[in-house]
Amino acid sequence: MAAVGLALQGCAAAGPGSATSESPNGSAIPAIAEKVPDKFSQVVYVLDATYPPLSYQDASGKMTGVEFDLGMEVFARAGIDADVQPSAFDAIIPGIQAGKYHLSAFNDTAKRQEIFDFVDLFQSGTSIIVPKGNPLSLSIDDLCGIRVAVQLGSQQETTVAPSLNDACKADGEKPFEVITYGSGNEAVLALTSNRADVVLTETISAAYAVSESPEKLALTQDEPLDPHPVALGMMKGTGLAQALQASLQSMMDDGTYASILAQWKMDSLAIESATINAGK
Repeated sequence: MAAVGLALQGCAAAGPGSATSESPNGSAIPAIAEKVPDKFSQVVYVLDATYPPLSYQDASGKMTGVEFDLGMEVFARAGIDADVQPSAFDAIIPGIQAGKYHLSAFNDTAKRQEIFDFVDLFQSGTSIIVPKGNPLSLSIDDLCGIRVAVQLGSQQETTVAPSLNDACKADGEKPFEVITYGSGNEAVLALTSNRADVVLTETISAAYAVSESPEKLALTQDEPLDPHPVALGMMKGTGLAQALQASLQSMMDDGTYASILAQWKMDSLAIESATINAGK
């Protein structure tokens, strides 16, 4: 169990994006930089420090992950100086709304678009982690009556779990118990210590957790539920999204985007073009 925890906290060897932790690959592109509103020449980019491979701190304490690598390259091409700060996930959205942070990377949904603008980075979904061998023979559509661990403030807690529990009630079955934890790592530790029966989490993070502890964890054969974009999210109407969209598109056009995803073995989750608010 300790080994699982260390891996998910990023205390093992640094991930493939760690080389870019000090300085991004790109340099400012004038035609993109001129689109950036003056007050956003410097931004605070906040990330969950416990959510590999999306964002986490490596063995030396530096932030890494695919959201870090993509975000820093987007900012560099737009001529933006980004101060990257770690935070518990459930504090990120309130922090942006309060003006403590400028933007982060999180799921683009129609509900969140009422408050935020999103520049979409890649596709994800929701999957479940089970103990190796899946002793309860569970699937993502068969969670009624069991114990389900989720990360506090995640889409899995706020949207996916309630929807699945509504289905349980509609079928006359007992709803599952939703147990919240402050990080994805803590949710997985709850599973391995028999305090939960499954972990409901982002497909990307689920696959990463299983790859780190294949002797203890497994994924079910389900297709990812509720596919959605993961995006750079910022307060609505700031004018920043258009510049970041242009920056991301330039990365797609010259192959940098594909290269970063390939380093993190996320090629299959790429999107074809840089979009704003494509979540549904």
